[in-house]
Amino acid sequence: MKKVFLILTLLPAFSFADNVSFVGADYFRVSGYGESGDGYQISVMSVFNAKTSVNLSHAEISEYGIDISMTTLNVEYAFGSFYAGIGGVDGEGISEPAFTLGYSKRSGQGLDYDIGLSTVDGETAFGATLRGEIGGNGLGWHLGAASDGDVSTQTVGLNFKF
Repeated sequence: MKKVFLILTLLPAFSFADNVSFVGADYFRVSGYGESGDGYQISVMSVFNAKTSVNLSHAEISEYGIDISMTTLNVEYAFGSFYAGIGGVDGEGISEPAFTLGYSKRSGQGLDYDIGLSTVDGETAFGATLRGEIGGNGLGWHLGAASDGDVSTQTVGLNFKF
């Protein structure tokens, strides 16, 4: 369970722009140790003054009739294209602090990317995300993947910039 929490801290990254917000919905898949689960993830993120982002995400995963709910909250600060963040993961009676470091292009326009490391309870995972626009109306697509070597996650979904 802690490994899933760790990987969840990497997936919700979207973009650093002057002031922008996103709301998104993703298909979510987690696999590891010979098992896998599917579900969805919803997220809301706001960026302030091109430096600070606050992201709240919630994932619901089902496996063999067992439902797991997890919520993450991240606050990240940018130093140019690099960022550092703190946050937490809460779900199924477990709450853990999280720390992130990464490199990204986060403008909310064109193709955005994020490559980062996240640490939860001494476990470290690597993750990458891509976000692109669909037309000029604020709608966009989102792809993400993360792994710590034992547990992997993938997301694909849509988001809206406002």
